[in-house]
Amino acid sequence: MIIYVIYRNPLDAPGLFVLRRWMIRPGSRLPEKNPVLVSCCLEEVRAAVPPGHFCHPRSPMDEPQVVEQWIPKQYEATFKQAMGH
Repeated sequence: MIIYVIYRNPLDAPGLFVLRRWMIRPGSRLPEKNPVLVSCCLEEVRAAVPPGHFCHPRSPMDEPQVVEQWIPKQYEATFKQAMGH
């Protein structure tokens, strides 16, 4: 599964928002080397998330730079059930 994570003020882009694509597989979570987009505007970064994803807000377990995660809609019910929603 591929998810997208939006970061604010990460070490490699201070003061900016960064959209990263992650490959999630059983037992591993790997970010792609290059970001999808780097911008000073959160809305511009959100607009770069491909259609067909739902937004999951930052959780207390996330790194402090994480703003939100975008997960494929086909996994929405399963994800929300696992998160207790």
